[in-house]
Amino acid sequence: MNFVYRVAEFFQGRYGIDKLCYLLIGIYCALCFLNIFIHSLIITIIALIIAAIAIYRVFSRNIAQRQREAQIFEGFFDKIKYFFQTITQRVRQSKAYCFHRCPHCKAKLRLPRKRGKHTVCCPKCRQDFKMRVWF
Repeated sequence: MNFVYRVAEFFQGRYGIDKLCYLLIGIYCALCFLNIFIHSLIITIIALIIAAIAIYRVFSRNIAQRQREAQIFEGFFDKIKYFFQTITQRVRQSKAYCFHRCPHCKAKLRLPRKRGKHTVCCPKCRQDFKMRVWF
């Protein structure tokens, strides 16, 4: 039999590599790189545990459990990604807009940047409130 055929036969029914596995491998590589300079046994052990978890996930036959873990990771990762996307959008728009919260419903409002005192109507709760833009 061909070697490639045997490898393909071995991996049939296994979970394989996903985004969580890539993250674990990245953490493992970062810890190994850090350990070049620190020479710590604890960091080595942690890195080996992370590598073992990544290998276990790749060769696992419990596909349903691995998919649940990946789905939880994706949800968590999407929240972090959304947080940083909103920050970068605010930084890009900071010259033209200012961002405030409604004191009544706590909704985030994007308002045009005009100096002075303004009366603002919240589009969510329809309450009027006064706001001052300094610069």
